[in-house]
Amino acid sequence: MLALFIDLAVTIPVDDFIIQEYKAAEVLLTTDISLLSIIGLLGKQVLTSSITSTGNTVTDFVVKFV
Repeated sequence: MLALFIDLAVTIPVDDFIIQEYKAAEVLLTTDISLLSIIGLLGKQVLTSSITSTGNTVTDFVVKFV
């Protein structure tokens, strides 16, 4: 439930930035990195079940983007 509130708190400013005609790719990439970081800090699983975890949240975060 906490993740839902965090997602809403991030989505509202993203909508505002896109409406203000910021580059959508940059805004969405920053949002994705922010949400993945928050998920890692909350101790949730960053990778899907089909990808083997390295056991470290930081390296899992890097593997997600490679």
